Amino acid sequence: MAPRQKKESATAIVALTFDNTKNILPTEYQTVTISRTLYRSGESEYRLNNIVCRLKDINSLFLDTGIGSNSYAIIALGMVDDILDDKDSARRRMFEQAAGISKYKVRKRETLNKLKGASEDEQDR
Repeated sequence: MAPRQKKESATAIVALTFDNTKNILPTEYQTVTISRTLYRSGESEYRLNNIVCRLKDINSLFLDTGIGSNSYAIIALGMVDDILDDKDSARRRMFEQAAGISKYKVRKRETLNKLKGASEDEQDR
């Protein structure tokens, strides 16, 4: 008897729910659920407490909380080697996040990119 084939799914969904009763995440919600839906077309949809949002919004929520793939609390695969070898200033990034300044560096980089884009638009006129 041949094994039965399952029909391929059109989507894949992953969700993480955080207990925020200690207000680690900068939001008024006591429970925070982050989800991502990946469609067969390759497009993604992110949700924060079941409200569609951008990945940028989710990253912003987690900046300087100690929660994240590049944080000091959660060590991503290969991060230990990067820290030991100081690849791409991994130790500096870890200490900046622990000190609470990484969100300001991200905002500065975004602002500088906007200014650069505005300058380029002005030159094109």
